[in-house]
Amino acid sequence: MRIECVSLQAQKLGSFDGVTWVEGSKDPAFLDDHEVEAEVMAMGLSFNDVACAMEIVPEFLKVHTDLVMNVQASYAGLVTVGGAATIPVVYTTAVYSLINIANLQRGQSVPIHSAAGGLDQACIQIAQHVGAEIYITVGSNEKDHICSRCGLLSDHVFSSTNPQFADQIRKQTGRRGADLIINIIIKDLLNTS
Repeated sequence: MRIECVSLQAQKLGSFDGVTWVEGSKDPAFLDDHEVEAEVMAMGLSFNDVACAMEIVPEFLKVHTDLVMNVQASYAGLVTVGGAATIPVVYTTAVYSLINIANLQRGQSVPIHSAAGGLDQACIQIAQHVGAEIYITVGSNEKDHICSRCGLLSDHVFSSTNPQFADQIRKQTGRRGADLIINIIIKDLLNTS
């Protein structure tokens, strides 16, 4: 028996043009004692995967084979297998950032910039679970949708094109300001925050 192996390879770094699956195989006789055979149905790309392909950051390799888990979840009708594969990336990142690194606590104020992306949405949900006071910036056409989807008050949602949001957050927090700032990609808002 042979094991089918595939890898995603880019013909040219810096672009997603020419990204293809390359097939190979591995004889099970060459599996080490700590290696296992697994069927991958889908996997999510993380920001690091995209950043490496686009040459934003240098490529790296991390191998960890000590733990294998049999995880079964029923998500039939809720999300596709491909969609389910992306969930661990954004939620693991959000939990690690907000809980493990920042030690987010109930009542702390947290502005989340550009809150329409997957990681931003995960940060909103984790911050809501903790009981933090959440303020977000969005493109102006996203405000109503984000408010209704996330259950946020409209006075906690600001336009990402208006730097006045910082003054508004200070006013709403009694001049205290933010305890923690989540800024995924908008460099211009970092100094204002």
